Amino acid sequence: MYKKHKKTEKTVPARIPGFGYWGGTGITPIGISYGEAHEEEEPKDPLHYRKKSRVYFIILKGTLLLEIEGERNECTNEIVYEIFPETPYRVLGSLKGECVWIAINTVNDPEDKVIVEKNGKEK
Repeated sequence: MYKKHKKTEKTVPARIPGFGYWGGTGITPIGISYGEAHEEEEPKDPLHYRKKSRVYFIILKGTLLLEIEGERNECTNEIVYEIFPETPYRVLGSLKGECVWIAINTVNDPEDKVIVEKNGKEK
């Protein structure tokens, strides 16, 4: 299960062009990841899920290919993807050229991430 959060006038402060703010404050502790991908690269991210954390993908540049529950999603800076706990996902790469993104996890615990093998069993 996942939810898409579109960028709206309410999420873009007028004083900061190109910046969007999604979600509330007070979510701690969190994990923040920065990523880059190029279309010629092979996917490096294994299929995985989080036990407790929700993950938010914010695209800064380009179009990110993100697999969520077996569905390919073309992610741009117009939508923030919220991935719910126990939902399998992985980064497939960039659709065209370079892509830059930030992923925010609501739980900052290395034990929260579970890698899934191709046959669907936990690794």
